[in-house]
Amino acid sequence: MSKFGSSSSYWYDYRDDGIYIPPAHFTDTDELFNSLNLVTFTSSLIYKYRYVHEEVFDSASDYAEEAPAPMAVRESFAGKKSLSSTTTHASHYNLNSNNNNMDSPTPREDFPETWIWSDLTVDENGRQKLELKVPDTITSWSASAFATHSQMGLGVVDGPVEVKVAKPLFVSLNLPYSITRGEEFPLQANVFNYFDQDVEVVVKLPQSDYFKTRSCDIDLKQLQSVNLSKTVKISRNSAGSVYFWIVPTKLGQIPLFVSAHAGFAADAVKELILVKPEGVEKNYETTSFFKTSFTEPQQFTTNISVPDDYVEGSAVVEVSAIGDILAPTLRNLGNLVRFPSGCGEQNMVNFAPNVHILKYMKAVDQLDELKEKEILNGLQSGYQRQLTYKRNDGSYSAFGNDDAAGSVWLSAFVLKSFRQAQAYIPVTNESLVATVKWLLKHQHVDGYFLDPPLSRIIHSKMQGGANSRISVTAYTLIALHENKALHASKVNVRSSIRKATQYLEREFVHYNDDPYVLGIVAYAFYCVGSSKMERVLNKLYSFAITEDEKTHWKQPMPHDQEEDAWLLKEFASPYDIELTSYVLLLRASQKNLNLSLPIARWLIGQMSGIGGFVSTQDTVLALEALTKFAPLVAFKDDSEGIKIKILGEYGEKHKLATINKDNLLVLQTVQLNDKTRKILAFAEGDGFALLQTSVRYSRLNLTNSKFLRLDVSAETHEHYLNLTVSTSWIGEEQSGMVLLEINLPTGFALKDQDEFKQKLKLTDFRNLEITPQKIVIYLSELNHSATEFNTTLEQLLAVHDVKPALVQVYRYYQPNEKVSAFYSPEGKKSWVSSCPQCCGTFQ
Repeated sequence: MSKFGSSSSYWYDYRDDGIYIPPAHFTDTDELFNSLNLVTFTSSLIYKYRYVHEEVFDSASDYAEEAPAPMAVRESFAGKKSLSSTTTHASHYNLNSNNNNMDSPTPREDFPETWIWSDLTVDENGRQKLELKVPDTITSWSASAFATHSQMGLGVVDGPVEVKVAKPLFVSLNLPYSITRGEEFPLQANVFNYFDQDVEVVVKLPQSDYFKTRSCDIDLKQLQSVNLSKTVKISRNSAGSVYFWIVPTKLGQIPLFVSAHAGFAADAVKELILVKPEGVEKNYETTSFFKTSFTEPQQFTTNISVPDDYVEGSAVVEVSAIGDILAPTLRNLGNLVRFPSGCGEQNMVNFAPNVHILKYMKAVDQLDELKEKEILNGLQSGYQRQLTYKRNDGSYSAFGNDDAAGSVWLSAFVLKSFRQAQAYIPVTNESLVATVKWLLKHQHVDGYFLDPPLSRIIHSKMQGGANSRISVTAYTLIALHENKALHASKVNVRSSIRKATQYLEREFVHYNDDPYVLGIVAYAFYCVGSSKMERVLNKLYSFAITEDEKTHWKQPMPHDQEEDAWLLKEFASPYDIELTSYVLLLRASQKNLNLSLPIARWLIGQMSGIGGFVSTQDTVLALEALTKFAPLVAFKDDSEGIKIKILGEYGEKHKLATINKDNLLVLQTVQLNDKTRKILAFAEGDGFALLQTSVRYSRLNLTNSKFLRLDVSAETHEHYLNLTVSTSWIGEEQSGMVLLEINLPTGFALKDQDEFKQKLKLTDFRNLEITPQKIVIYLSELNHSATEFNTTLEQLLAVHDVKPALVQVYRYYQPNEKVSAFYSPEGKKSWVSSCPQCCGTFQ
């Protein structure tokens, strides 16, 4: 498919709900897949192009096809259809009816993106019947099916069958995905009339505790909470719109309920809109991993830290108890870090943890069939996605063949993970051998590994530090040891392992003052059985930091970074997490609980609420170490369980959790008063458990960096906003991969994606992600010369008092090293001028 793309970006866009092919290449995604003679099975959405006039539709079915439909099969096969279709027509309604139900219609609120995705076992006649409630979406569902048989093979229906859901009168809301508190917007209610006569429709918006409104017949500046109604005359087979001016007053998901009444017919719809706090969201977790017994119950005090200048009402304090330290990870596989994951290294965070979690769940007998299927699906999809970053020479790089050369470090990372996954999914030895051969070509006769000259730095500490040659060699040694049993022509893995081991043993004097390198080498020596391991470990333990029964290691900060953000951060850098994880991997592999436990306590304390850590490599390593450690503290079958109680600062008393063998993976959570700043927890029983406090809040302040520079300017012209972003790096070391995130103001969208991508080709960008709320640009690196980006945003929804949108630049492996700025449209229109239709005549 390379003919559809460029040398530096992708030809498709990922959206939250499916895959979208820009129309510059094909009319729609369906046309592309058909042109390639592909049979497509997916639970995602495949976007089908339909031209729809802004307000008028010829028929109910025309409107129905405007929505994207989930597609299971897109190619015809010989065979009989076994799916039936149905449509609700306007003629089914009695226009003279005085049905009392028209006064209070049941609201439609079930709008799934995919309706049915399930497997069935048919009877001896090859039939199966499903009786399901149709979702509330007014659309045309495209249903298809395929079957497998041990003797007959694969059978597919000869074409999708449409299930059309239509009403002769219905209302639809035009909403933004989210708004920021303080913003005001017009709620557009579109009413569709497919009767054979003109109708007069009363559209109602009841008062709510979640928002206030402005009315045209009262003081325009006055906010009120009242029932509103507007009347609109709609011609037959057409549509009309009314507008209500909405001013949300509460944060979170707020409901909007609108009904339309025509006497003989009515409809109502209920939808949610997310109201976000102003400023920049911050979050952190405080985690305690403890052991309790009936003779020694535990008591904890957790202090909550929220800055004085946080945005009022934005704070959320939650306390959770879990019986298995890996339960948060299991709940969020595929979403373990809070940063984008659109390159060959970042994709591994959606692949490698599945291997370790699956192995652990089997070991402790906590794996049911459904969860195993979910993890295996994640493994398979992650594996297939990772192959897209494989280069023709067998190596891997951040962006595959788009990069000038492969990466030794990333190739070793993938090689190790693929070998570990081979026990659960089909991974061919040929693929592994190709990567091994490439690695061996980049091993020096002295035993060390070195990147090709054109290889880009991804992991700056691993690849760009003073001892990068040693750390990359130790890392590659671990991967080769995992693949030591590979046999292929001209591939002598054991010889390569021997040479790398001897090199690391000889070079001890050059890295004995670097804890990070000592950690990698110590684990590598453990894997290969080097007699020099104890010497390295003894030196490494001289750098250990032990306090409060927790042990960890910290990478010394370079002198020119002593004022950097990490010193202001409550938690460790990803490098500290990696380093400590190597030691836990070693001790847990030795099954030494006494030496593992204090390390695990510290490492678990760095875990986020979603079960990951800071970025890719530290998350993968930490989870591998914890899955090695977890069986040492698994719940005993004869344990009577653990009871945990919570006492909040404002007198809240909660029996938070009772943990036992049957609910180890259940996250039991309570939310406390948002003003809570101290929590008391009491635990009694027998066993290990995890108590986690999660805190979220927003601040209006911006982040500055000593080494990153960012300038943002915006100019408004009518309904367009011209945005210019300039960024650079002034540090002495190489920046490594950098991400630029541009959040979009409410109501705005990128005007021309194709034009923007063409402009990006003039920069050093490697990938681009576009969502309705954000643009993320991946840069291989920044340097002292400023890199500038220009784009035009188009206002699609009139919003009054638009709040500033955030732009931030950060290093992927040091995300707290960032710089940020706000921008917003110039000028503020009155709400009447923002929405002239809100006080107009509706017809």
